Amino acid sequence: NNNKIDALKEEFFLGLVSLEYLQIDYNYITHVEPNAFSRLRHLEVLILNDNLISSLPVNIFQNVPLTHLDLRGNQLKVLPYTGLLEHMNSVVELQLEENPWNCSCELIALKTWLESISYTALVGDVVCEFPFRLHGRDLDEVSKQELCPRRAIAEYEMPPPPRLGTDAYHRTTPALVAASFTSSGIARSSSRPTKGPRQSAKLKS
Repeated sequence: NNNKIDALKEEFFLGLVSLEYLQIDYNYITHVEPNAFSRLRHLEVLILNDNLISSLPVNIFQNVPLTHLDLRGNQLKVLPYTGLLEHMNSVVELQLEENPWNCSCELIALKTWLESISYTALVGDVVCEFPFRLHGRDLDEVSKQELCPRRAIAEYEMPPPPRLGTDAYHRTTPALVAASFTSSGIARSSSRPTKGPRQSAKLKS
């Protein structure tokens, strides 16, 4: 962190195929190359808080087994389902605070996805910056009709998840999440500690 990096490129991570923890916070990153993490097939924790990222490339996390992602303090306005959220099913901690979220039709996919992920997942607040009528409101408290009052909401919904048989369905318990993270041997050491669930992050319920 604090290295004045302004872009993330695939070449930065050559030879690091076993990397599990990557912390690049407090830099000037505005651009992430589409294949930046393509070789990091064991990456579980990615800390990118306090950069200048306004968007992420399509399929940037495809085949990357992320469990913890910190995007606080960037310039993100939307996170699409197709090509991004659809590849983040293993995430148990997602920090999204302090971004200028545009609470419009395009944010319905994020709202729907957040409502669908495991109830044990720790998710940071998504607070609307735009439009003015929704400024300061938490996405959890904004209805889909408020996000998209004049258009068909179904156009912006994410595709339904595949149906699972009753034997295949499994909810991860908090104890299992903690055990899994501990057993990986990764010690989260972000220079910006994760906020508690009663402050600016919430435990999904």
